[in-house]
Amino acid sequence: MNQNNFYIQYHNADKLRCFPTEKTDFNSLISEITLNDDIKEHDSWIYTKKKTAKKATNGICFLIVGKTENKIKNYYLWSCFKIEDYEENLDKIIVIGTGQDLKKPILLNNLPDFISFKKFCGNFGIGFQNITKNDFSLKLFSYIKDNKEIFSQANPNH
Repeated sequence: MNQNNFYIQYHNADKLRCFPTEKTDFNSLISEITLNDDIKEHDSWIYTKKKTAKKATNGICFLIVGKTENKIKNYYLWSCFKIEDYEENLDKIIVIGTGQDLKKPILLNNLPDFISFKKFCGNFGIGFQNITKNDFSLKLFSYIKDNKEIFSQANPNH
């Protein structure tokens, strides 16, 4: 039986002053954004300094974006991809895979158990990390499992 590991990468849009998807207006409210959800194959998705990324091949990574909007820090499920490979480039690891942005990023703040998930993730200060053992990974997976064939073969059981 194929078992997937689940990972997150956090993108602090406030600190970085940009969104992870190029040509997306940083001044827009995320609820007003529509992203291109075409599949991107064997593309660079994230970079990290975390060496655990080298052992994450075949896992599924969820990209979570945090941005302050109307004085509230909102967290969104922005994209997801299957980790296929990595490249080392100076002091960072570039994670490569096949996946997609979500057409409409999903607000996570009000979902049941989100607060405890955020605490589990060190308020997302850890960056890239394995979330397989946290039940919230199944909630994130439920949003993408039916999206295209690349995720439909993943097994959420752990």
